[in-house]
Amino acid sequence: MDLDSLLKVSGEYKPMVAGDYDLSKVYCFGEDVAKEVKMSPALDLHDLIRGNGGEIHYIDHACFRTLGDSAIIKNSIYVHSERNFDIILPAYASLVENRYTMAHELGHYVLHSKNDQCFAQRNGDGNIEKEANCFALGFLMPSESFKAAYEQCKNNPNELSIAFLVPLSAVNARINSLGLHQE
Repeated sequence: MDLDSLLKVSGEYKPMVAGDYDLSKVYCFGEDVAKEVKMSPALDLHDLIRGNGGEIHYIDHACFRTLGDSAIIKNSIYVHSERNFDIILPAYASLVENRYTMAHELGHYVLHSKNDQCFAQRNGDGNIEKEANCFALGFLMPSESFKAAYEQCKNNPNELSIAFLVPLSAVNARINSLGLHQE
């Protein structure tokens, strides 16, 4: 859907609701999806999203534009129906930041959308955001390969960020989620 059309209908969409999932299972689910799609740092998430009915839009500002109470906001997903969704990313973010955000928004899609007309916007630390973050961490950095890389990189978060093409904050979150400790 083009952004002007999305803006017109977005005010009718319901916010997604957290699934109250066990977060350890959400990490595992992210890993299972990663195996299914043969996830690697080389996998183009744009292609994965498009291949599953999604479109990616890049906007230059925090808010693309408003119409009444409706707004298109960066770091968000709008689901129209099964295999029909839009992800909004900031044009000014780095490759690794947008890669993480794509995985995060995919987490919302598979965990929270129920294929209804709904949306999620990154705007807090509630359960819905925690669930999407856990999915993204498991999806982009599956535990087995992450632990191996962690040892190989001698616990260096910067090297892990480069190896997995994710932001340093995501690496640190994954280290914490797996109970690994920097020396």
